[in-house]
Amino acid sequence: MKLSAYYRQISVCTILVSLLATCTRRQPDVPPADDGVRLLGVTIPGFPSENISIDQVKKEIVLTVPDSPSSLTFEKMSFQTSAGSSVWQEDHKRVDLCIGGAELVYVLSETKSNAYKFVVKQPRPLAIGFIDNQTKATIGQSLAVRIDNTTDGKGGGVVLLTRTDTGEQDSLRVGCQVDGNQYILETPQRVRPGEYIVALQKKSGRTATAPQKLTFQKGTPSVNELWGALTVGQSLTLAGSNLFADDAPEVLLRRSSGETTRIKPTSISPYGWSLTTALPATIQPGYYDIAVLFQGKTMSTKQRIVVLRDELQPAVGRINNELTTASETKPIVLVRGQHNFATIWPQLYSWGESRVKLDIKLTSIDNSGQSTRFLFSNQSYNGDYPPALNVPATVQSGRYILSVVATYTDGTVSESEPLERIVEVR
Repeated sequence: MKLSAYYRQISVCTILVSLLATCTRRQPDVPPADDGVRLLGVTIPGFPSENISIDQVKKEIVLTVPDSPSSLTFEKMSFQTSAGSSVWQEDHKRVDLCIGGAELVYVLSETKSNAYKFVVKQPRPLAIGFIDNQTKATIGQSLAVRIDNTTDGKGGGVVLLTRTDTGEQDSLRVGCQVDGNQYILETPQRVRPGEYIVALQKKSGRTATAPQKLTFQKGTPSVNELWGALTVGQSLTLAGSNLFADDAPEVLLRRSSGETTRIKPTSISPYGWSLTTALPATIQPGYYDIAVLFQGKTMSTKQRIVVLRDELQPAVGRINNELTTASETKPIVLVRGQHNFATIWPQLYSWGESRVKLDIKLTSIDNSGQSTRFLFSNQSYNGDYPPALNVPATVQSGRYILSVVATYTDGTVSESEPLERIVEVR
């Protein structure tokens, strides 16, 4: 290596080390502390000047929260210092009334220094209560409360819900907000019908308890949307809200042929969020409507569910916007050459080698049971082109029974149950 090249490398390394040290520096090279270097005043646009004070003994910039602060965060401020001194990085200061000021304010002269910290002070007592004295809440819905004077520089808090008869508790996080004192909290997850004490705890040690007790009452039972397929004998968990055991819930399955099956749950969430049942081994594979009965009455929305003979059996999930329930009877219209979005199980993927080939089988109702088959194509690419059920131009117009034939790479062939609705090709 030439000597000039060697020195160039040394020079580059020196520059990099210097830059790195500059980027990672978090505070200045502070001279010895001295009370002669002082912060005399702070001006924060939008924050009342009478609510700003400086404690020279504790070296604190005290911000007393006003009744209605214009904001929780302030990033522009100016400082007045003693003669011959200035604030280091004055343009990069930020204070948050919710979480406090994390940065120190360094006042520097050539040979002396002082460091001040921001302190947020809340002069009014913490309080929690109910909006318009509404002391009833519905299970499965968000909780609305009134909270006053929570902003104190110590972050948010925790709302504790304590059941009066058993002491069971649930907790909800609450943050700071500047626009009023009405808070819509997340939905409580571990409450049952009954009476609760509502309290608020802050990291600062401040606490408050609502003067009235809150009564949780049942809401309308509901079941979340189902998706996927189940096999005979498999457990089925229905998620929702207000699914309580004392309402004697039962799962009702109804096939398009009219055959019905009623199943009692094997377990029920004590807080009404779910119930689990097992499909009986005697149930026939196919397409069913499912609903939940409460006290013998249907209360949940009817949905469609697919029951498979085994894990290899294919099934039809959706075709366009059809097949949301199994009890509809009108034909599904498929136009030759038209792209029809479809969900077929087992699902195909656009990456890797698939372990199964899926064919659509159409058996004619009008023409003595003659059938035709064509490939169910997966043209999906990053979700832009969903799997397509495209009826070839060679298929004659008419009414058909649709099924799916799955051929696996090991040679196994499995056919789905006939679709519960007639398909009309045009």
